[in-house]
Amino acid sequence: MTLARAIAAAYLHTVPGSEFMNNPAHIPRGGGLGGYCPIQKLPPELLCDIFHHSVPHPKCRPEVIILPYPSVTEAPLKLGRICRSWRKFVLSDSSLWTELSLGANIRRPSLDLVILGEWLARSQQSPISLAIKYVNPDYDVDDVDRLMAKVISCSNRWKYLELNLPSQCNWPSFTPLFEASPNLKVLHIHTKGGDPVKIDLTCQPSLTDLTLFASVQFASNHSPMRNIRKIRIAFPTIDNYFRCLDLCSSVEEVKYYFSFTIDFRPSISEPMRILPSITKLSLVLLMAFRYHESLDFGMFMDRLQLPQLRALETASFLFMGDIGPWSHASDLLKRSNAKLESFKAENSFHDGDFCECLRQSPRLKMLLVGSDMMAKLMLDTLTMRSNPELPFICPQLEHVELDFCLTTMARCRERRTSVDPFTDSVRCITSFE
Repeated sequence: MTLARAIAAAYLHTVPGSEFMNNPAHIPRGGGLGGYCPIQKLPPELLCDIFHHSVPHPKCRPEVIILPYPSVTEAPLKLGRICRSWRKFVLSDSSLWTELSLGANIRRPSLDLVILGEWLARSQQSPISLAIKYVNPDYDVDDVDRLMAKVISCSNRWKYLELNLPSQCNWPSFTPLFEASPNLKVLHIHTKGGDPVKIDLTCQPSLTDLTLFASVQFASNHSPMRNIRKIRIAFPTIDNYFRCLDLCSSVEEVKYYFSFTIDFRPSISEPMRILPSITKLSLVLLMAFRYHESLDFGMFMDRLQLPQLRALETASFLFMGDIGPWSHASDLLKRSNAKLESFKAENSFHDGDFCECLRQSPRLKMLLVGSDMMAKLMLDTLTMRSNPELPFICPQLEHVELDFCLTTMARCRERRTSVDPFTDSVRCITSFE
């Protein structure tokens, strides 16, 4: 029995399937059977806990939180349709109205504006989490702007804010986004196109998680943001990426997206960044191109020293088969004396550097390989030993993910266990065919 049905059954003093569940005539106007309903005798704090458990909770996915969309078939709206006393109770509990997602082609912005107004009023002054997603170009931009004006009017209450907006929106009117929001911990902004906008997040004292996929740049007088712990960002020029690292000196997880318009060659003139707080680095080069020096993100890696690096992820579509020695990733590990525990190499990666990264990672526990071109390299590197007395490379390896045939990994396990069954450390294998 689901919680919602259990509450309804308790309210009707019966069980699912009985005549009382389906016949409104049996429910007196006062809300009970003969004027009496056991659940109405529950202490308010217990009833409040039941209501909170019935409200859809945000779904946590990698790098994003999916907030619930309003629906009359889900709490809290559904709870207010049971009886007058429940409606009064639900409307008086502001914490039931603090999470809301709008857009995603479910309704028009004009209707969402009414819903947003109700949610803001019912949540009173409680911190609120909002996700506003209007990526369909057919939306009326004026309606979206009006809805955003309503969102901005409660900026002092933001706790989580996700914006996915058309480029035609009136960005100059969004400048309050970057004014003081004392409760704001997570800020995600997604837009496409448009002129670059200068932003200043200095006044966000609680902000720890920042995502920027928009035509934005940090203001020239921007102060350090030492509270930031996670960043996922795409900038128009390479110097913005370095500046972001300088401003977020305490960041722990970095994921940078590079478009095909980024020229990495200016990285050479940048000073070395020693960043002891970073434990996870992800570099994603978008689009597929043949190798060209200007697209070589290795020059960016050469300016980093990350002593506490534990996870390295790269995703590049650059074809590196025709270039000479390329050792930027393994040089980063060696220069940082990193104790790598997780390594993900999606799509294209230089063959020699991939093998060297494995050799330098005796503590590696998790490995993801996203290209069948590297399958044999991985197989040979993990299973071949020049001296049978020596342990295999990556002896602590526990988890391997592949996006091609599982046969390669089966051979890997077979080779590593055929000599000595006690050397088998790979416990979990995932294949995406």
